Formats: sequence, C-alpha cells, structure tokens
Amino acid sequence: MIETYNIITIGVLDEDKKLVGITEENFKNLLKKAEKLDELQTRMKEIYGEGEELLETFVSGLEQYNSQQEEHPFKARLLTNETVDEWEAYQRAKSEERLIELPTKIIRDGVSYPMVYHFYNVPYPEEEDIEECHLFEYIYKDSQLYLSVSDGPYSTVSIEATEIGESVFFSKEEALRKIHEIHRDYEIVDDKVIPRQRTKQKKD
Repeated sequence: MIETYNIITIGVLDEDKKLVGITEENFKNLLKKAEKLDELQTRMKEIYGEGEELLETFVSGLEQYNSQQEEHPFKARLLTNETVDEWEAYQRAKSEERLIELPTKIIRDGVSYPMVYHFYNVPYPEEEDIEECHLFEYIYKDSQLYLSVSDGPYSTVSIEATEIGESVFFSKEEALRKIHEIHRDYEIVDDKVIPRQRTKQKKD
C-alpha cells in the first residue's frame, strides 16, 4: 500500500503494517515497475483474452515445468505458432487413425536392418505364406510412401506403406494375428475369397 500526495511519497506499510519512509527516487522506480507490469498484463490479455490473475497463472505454469526441467527440459519451452500447428496436425492425424509407427534404425554399412514380415499379394494367407525380409529404406514418390524390402538375396521390392497392418508387419506375432482375423472373417468359395457367412441362431 502506497500513500501519495501530489506524487510525493509519504511512506509505505511494511509487513507489520508500520509506516516506513521511502524516498521519491525509490517511489519513481516502483511506479515504473508498476507501469511495466500493467503493460505486460495488457499485452497478455490481447493474446489470451480476459482472465482473472492471468499473469500469475501463466508464471505458475512456467514454474511448474521449470521444476521438471532437469528431467524434461523441452517441456519448459514456450510453444511457437509453428509448433502449435504441427501439434494440432498430429492430433488430427491421430484422431483420424492416419498415424503409423515406423522403425527408424536402418544401418547400411554395418548391416542391421529392421525385419519386416509380410504376405503381400496373397489374398488368403496361411502361416507359411509369411515372408521374413529386411527393411532397407523408405521411399517417398508421387505423394506416396513406400517400404523398400528385400526380395531374395539380390533384389528388393517396394510396398506401399498403406499395407502396414494389412499385409506388412514389424513382428511375426502381428502377422499371425492378422491371418487369424482373415480366416475368421473370410473364406474361400470357388477359388474366391468372400466374407464368411454367419449362421444366425434361431430364436425359440
């Protein structure tokens, strides 16, 4: 609490509510700080809109993340417009189930390629149709992503990334689960793969 008269400071109350003298120079410094604080609050309202104790909430949030900075330093950074746009695009793709996880450790000279399991172009696969091969690289061509995988000892084949989860998998267990689903939902009739007919139970 500051008591003034004609912009001349009379005094301030300390923590014990006692009147303590203050020089005019110190008061002017306090006034500048108050004006600066008011300016910052106004600028924040222009960005985030009206809100009670907006500046305090904002600073508290930064302090919370800053306390975790040693373990998660990236969380203490402010988001830029570009970062927010990328995050929103990621969330949209995730909600629309357009995200796929791809192995990234591809070593050329030291070999060590990720393994891929597929039954590409096999309409009604069995376990013995699963081919185990190496993933050499990703190819982006004509707005389409492809996986370049081994096809024999000296050749490769390009498979569309849209086949991931359908006929291409990154573990044999996933491939076997898909085969089980296909056999559950489809059958072969006259050399054609058709949806399996479900027998309806008669009601008494």
